[in-house]
Amino acid sequence: MLEKPIYHLAEHEVHLWYFKTDRYFSSSMESALQYLDAKEFQRYERLLNPIKRHQFVLGRALLKQVLSWYLGGSAKEIQLLYTKEQKPYLKGDFAFNLAHSGRHVLIAVARHAIGVDVQVEETIQVEHVFQGLSVLEQQRVQRDELYRYWVLKEALWKADNNQSDPGPLLDAITPCLEQANDTFSFLLDFWCAAYLSPSQELHMGLVVDDQHPVCMLNGKPLEIEMIENLATSSRML
Repeated sequence: MLEKPIYHLAEHEVHLWYFKTDRYFSSSMESALQYLDAKEFQRYERLLNPIKRHQFVLGRALLKQVLSWYLGGSAKEIQLLYTKEQKPYLKGDFAFNLAHSGRHVLIAVARHAIGVDVQVEETIQVEHVFQGLSVLEQQRVQRDELYRYWVLKEALWKADNNQSDPGPLLDAITPCLEQANDTFSFLLDFWCAAYLSPSQELHMGLVVDDQHPVCMLNGKPLEIEMIENLATSSRML
């Protein structure tokens, strides 16, 4: 079981927590199921796909464990609220988001609205992702840029469900994709978007409602180059 230190989240900090789920609750799903409240357990029982059921249980268990690091108390007693789209949230200025791809889970916590996504290339094929893009996106995003674009598109939509027009994101991200960096960030209106690839074939994206975030991954500071929109100057997050 995970340890439960208490972390402080400063105003501009974004804490990312990355897990491989096969390292946790591997002996029995019963230990992870104990983290679900009654409504979450009902949702779990409605899921017919065993992979989706597994992801849901482990995702909620890890999410509540991480939240307990900041909120204190028992992770099993944390009561999440849900939007009509079944997006979990807590009252107050404490924001979080969760993403998973296969056995990989990414959790972000911040003081401002945030969305994250994670994709492992072995779990989703390039052509499948490409066919899910609009005509405009297919015209402007190359196949070798696809994962970097996709995780940021997903993170933006999760941060703000009203972001349906891909045009502004395409305009802002194009200079970054052309540089083929393993990490980069850029501003999109009042959002800050960041991409990172901690290892080959592992892609992470985050979008936060804060133009000056200080990002950490599993407790370690991240240095991500900020690519100025349509400009050559840069700074570091």
